[in-house]
Amino acid sequence: MFAVLYLAPANVFATGAVFAAIAAVVPIVLVAIMFLLPLPHVIVAIVGGWRSAEAYRGASHWAVLTRNGVLIWGVLAVIL
Repeated sequence: MFAVLYLAPANVFATGAVFAAIAAVVPIVLVAIMFLLPLPHVIVAIVGGWRSAEAYRGASHWAVLTRNGVLIWGVLAVIL
């Protein structure tokens, strides 16, 4: 829930800021820093989801789906 409510809008904002910086001809190093700024939060969300899936006591397929979903979301959050 944390990732959806807080990190997704932060990633959208960071992507928009990167596009604006590219349009304003900002040095590429600063653009890369802006693009990777939300990365620590994404890593925390991935680790939290992974650990929650490990602690899940229900059917094991839900834990596997959660782990896969968290990894896919993390990759997409960084790329997009």
